[in-house]
Amino acid sequence: MTFDQEVHDRIQFSRNALKVVVAQVRFPINYRLSEAGVLPALQEALLADYPIALPRGEQITVAVGPGGPSITAPKQGPTQFANAARTSTVTIGEDMAGFETTAYTDWPSFLASFENVLRLLDSHFRPAGVDRLGLRFVDEIPSDGSRTIGDWARLVGPSLLGAEDSPARDPRIVGTIQHVVIDMGEGDTINLRHGYSRIEGQPGPESVYLLDTDASVQNVPWDIDDLLARAGRYHAWAWNLFIRSLTEGGRDVLGRAEG
Repeated sequence: MTFDQEVHDRIQFSRNALKVVVAQVRFPINYRLSEAGVLPALQEALLADYPIALPRGEQITVAVGPGGPSITAPKQGPTQFANAARTSTVTIGEDMAGFETTAYTDWPSFLASFENVLRLLDSHFRPAGVDRLGLRFVDEIPSDGSRTIGDWARLVGPSLLGAEDSPARDPRIVGTIQHVVIDMGEGDTINLRHGYSRIEGQPGPESVYLLDTDASVQNVPWDIDDLLARAGRYHAWAWNLFIRSLTEGGRDVLGRAEG
C-alpha cells in the first residue's frame, strides 16, 4: 500500500510543528483587477475578516540566457489583506490568488477561507483557466535533545534518514536538505523537501527537522468545486507523509493535546 492509500487518525499535538499553510492558484493574466473600482470592491468584501491592507511591493523577474541575465522592468506585486492579528493573509493579483496562515487550526476552516477567496475572485473576474493549483504545508519538528543527525533516528523514520552506515548519518553534519518529486498521476505532483538543521547560539531547540510538502497540479479548468476537491486530496496526502515520517518518539516529542 502506498502512502496516498493510507488512512491515519488525526492527532492534535500540544507542540505545534506547523509553521505555515499556503493554498494558491495561478491563472492567465487578467487586467480586470487594474480597472477602476475593482480593487476597492475586493477590499470592501474582505474588510470584516481582513481589515489590514498591506503595502504592495515590486516584482522583478531575472532570466538567464545565452546572452547573460536579463531583467524585466519592475511591476507592482499582488494586493494583500491581513487579519487583525496578521496571522492570515489573502493575496489577489492579476495572475494569482491565495490564502495563507501561520495560525492553522483545522482543515475545514482553512478550506472555507480558501474557498471564499476563489468565490470572491470568480464574482469579479472569472479566470480563463488555472495554470497551477498548489497546497503547501511547512512543518519544523523541534528537538531539545537531538544535536546530530543520528540523534534524529529516534524521532523520524529511516526512510528519511537513510541507512545507519550512510555518509548522510555522519555526526559532523550540521544540516541536510533533500528534495523528492513524486508523480501522483492525473497531473498531480508532490514536492517534498526535508532535512535537519542544527541551531547554534540561540535559545530553544538544539535542532529542527523540516518537512515541507507542496502538492500541485498544472493546466486544469477553472472549476471551483474540482479545485477544492483536489485541495482536499492534497491535504490528506500531506498528513499521511507527515505522520508516517514520525516514529513514536517523534510523536512523543510533539505531545498529544488534551481533550
